[in-house]
Amino acid sequence: NSYVIGGGFFTNIIGNSNDDGVAIKNLGITNSFFSDGGNAAAFAGRVDGIVSIENCFSTSTIKGNGGTAGLVGLVYTQSELTIKNSFNAGVINGWRNSETGGLIGWINPNAKAAVFNSYNLDSLSSGLGNLLNANYDTSYTIEHSYHISFDTSVDTTTRKGTGATPIQFADGTVAKALHDYKENGVDGSVW
Repeated sequence: NSYVIGGGFFTNIIGNSNDDGVAIKNLGITNSFFSDGGNAAAFAGRVDGIVSIENCFSTSTIKGNGGTAGLVGLVYTQSELTIKNSFNAGVINGWRNSETGGLIGWINPNAKAAVFNSYNLDSLSSGLGNLLNANYDTSYTIEHSYHISFDTSVDTTTRKGTGATPIQFADGTVAKALHDYKENGVDGSVW
């Protein structure tokens, strides 16, 4: 258990945009608390440059006033974030619901993000389930990724990701789908 005042475990992650950037792999952050007056998340309050997160998870409590999420609070302008085979099962309390997401809180204009074969189990402080929130002129991709939903008939364009019921998470339906995924350079067999 830990208690950190600041963006996240790494506070800010800065990846060099001239090469492959920074890769965070095979890391779990459990039973921790991260809080910040700005951007907050378990891994980083903010990412700059090229950053990838793969085979990672958080079961932490996150509280923030800016971009707030399970893994990354804010993807900064001109940055690229890729998340693969990762999940959040912690509690997220964002002051600004529009900048609160399950995996990514907010993606700035002219930034890019991609989420592959991942999920979020928290319904967020807004009562909505999603994977990310983004500015209207932001480029993002969500593929084969899920969020918990008590009403899967809700429009997925506003929920950003595929809704799955608590029963589908509990009975292994989502786990099997994640495990069987093998596209876009992602091997789901880790599930």
